[in-house]
Amino acid sequence: MCCNAAGAGVCVDWGYDDALCRAEYVAAGTDCSSSTYTSTTSCIADVDRCVGDVPLVACSDIIAGTGNWPASCDSAF
Repeated sequence: MCCNAAGAGVCVDWGYDDALCRAEYVAAGTDCSSSTYTSTTSCIADVDRCVGDVPLVACSDIIAGTGNWPASCDSAF
């Protein structure tokens, strides 16, 4: 939704779909099985909780870099 906000840059098509987003990173050479990713302690539930709370942050704040991220995002990434 922030892609449509005033001041937003152009969002890539694959950024709107989880499967396409993952495929894009794999195509770019990201090795999802590397220890960089498999050694993280975050679980998908934490990430989902953060993603669910992000709409509570105003798009204008996100675009300006002044957004206060929800506490649920602190441990998600």
